[in-house]
This record gives sequence, C-alpha cells and structure tokens, in this order.
Amino acid sequence: MTSLVFLIGQVVDGLATPVVGVVSDNLDTRCGKRMPWYYVGMLMTGGTFIFMFQPCVFCHFFENSEMWAFTNYAFFGAVVNIGWAMCQVSHMSLVPSISLSRLRRDMLNNLRGNFTFLANLGVLMLAALFFAIIPGAAFKYQLLCFVSVGCGFACSIFFVYNIREKPLTIACRKLAKEYKHMYSKLSTMSSPETYEGSFMVGGSNDAATQEEAATLNAKEVGKEDEENRKERLQSTTSATTVSDFRWYHWLKSGQFWLYGGVYMAARIFQNVPAVTFRLFYST
Repeated sequence: MTSLVFLIGQVVDGLATPVVGVVSDNLDTRCGKRMPWYYVGMLMTGGTFIFMFQPCVFCHFFENSEMWAFTNYAFFGAVVNIGWAMCQVSHMSLVPSISLSRLRRDMLNNLRGNFTFLANLGVLMLAALFFAIIPGAAFKYQLLCFVSVGCGFACSIFFVYNIREKPLTIACRKLAKEYKHMYSKLSTMSSPETYEGSFMVGGSNDAATQEEAATLNAKEVGKEDEENRKERLQSTTSATTVSDFRWYHWLKSGQFWLYGGVYMAARIFQNVPAVTFRLFYST
C-alpha cells in the first residue's frame, strides 16, 4: 500500500506541475504572478504533511478498514504533492522574473539546489539521531515530521518576508529597458555612418577631431567588460522575445529532454529508497 500511495502522489505531482505553471503565467495579482502560489502551497504542504505520519484520520469518521486507511494516506499524499508543485513552480519561475543576469540566475539556482541538498542531509542526520535514542517506531517518524515541517515553515516565512515579487519584477523590467536603450545607442555610435557624420566639422572632415572623438568613444565603450555586455545583451534580447514563446516550443529543445531525463532518473533514485527503507526498518 505504501508504494501505491507514493505512486499516486507522484502522478498528482506530475499533473499539477504544468497546470500551476501555465495558470501562473497567465494570472497576475497584486502580490505578483508567482508568490501567491507559494503562499498557498506552503500552507497546503506544511498543513497536510504531518497527517502522513499520524494515525488514520478518515478511520475515525468512517469505517476502520484498510480501504479507508489507503484513502486517507493517498488523499493527504496527493494534497502534499499539489502544494509542493505550487511551491516548486513558483520558486523556480521567480528567478528569471527578478534578475536579468544569467550569472545571477545561475547563482540563485545553484543556491537553491545546494540548500535543498543540505536540507535533505539535515533530515537524514536527524533521523539517524532520533532512531538511535528515541524508543517507539511510530513516535520517531512523528517527531521527525514535526521538526522537519517546523524548520521548513520557518524558512518559508523568512523567504516570504524578504522577497517582494512586484517591486523586484518592476525594477527588473525597468532595467531591461535601460539596457536595451543603452545597447541601441552603443550600436548606433559604433556604425561607420555615425562616425562619418559625427566627425564632419563645417562641411569638412577634421582629422584631429575625428581621431580625438574616436579615442573617446573607444574609451567609453571599453569601460564595460565585454563578457558582461554580451551577457546583458543576450538577457535583454531574451526578455523582449519571451512573449512569443509557447509551452510547446520546449518539445523542440534537446536540452529539455536531456534535463527531463536526468531529473526523472533522480526522482526514481530518490523515491525507490524512500519506499524500500521502510520495509528494511520494519524487518
């Protein structure tokens, strides 16, 4: 029954993730497009995950049978995965909305992955500690669940308090327009026609003035690092063409299938031990 409950949760997660992504792309609120989903998902995940390690709630209201026990844990597992999909989609899609720099986007995604790893490691260390010193199999899991949910909820409150999607998104869009204007101006200044027209003095081409202006222009352009210029220009271009992108365009990307295959393999590696470890401890 445990493996089937996990399977139902994963199926619900797979269905909820694209739905949340599409709806959040097309639904804007006073708090932004992403953060409202995080608020709801945070409450759904934290509020229902604890019932996965509690005695059957449905059995108290209905018949105390294996069918109602399965329905109980399958229901709460599905709700947990829907809430997790809301948190995950909103959290990941928030990164490109608040930053133009690809370097900063990569840094934020790397930090997200690193802290996820640290969180998993912390839960495993707590589990090893609780299983070693606390008697009672059920109480070990329940205490571990309460501590994990409490720490996660505290971190979520910290994130919600410090991140304001609307002001950050507005500032990011304003910066994108400034970059676009700056690069269009630089490209105009570097064209041969502009040089020729800019260095005409009194109807004649003054060589000294032309050389001086060319030197000043080269210094101005050289102030910005070439790598940053290319990266910002690329980000600005992608920001201006994102409105033409549709979900089915992902199916034509080789990286989409590559990353999807790696992610699917990682989830299988994570979920199979989660089911089998319980069987191992019960023996």
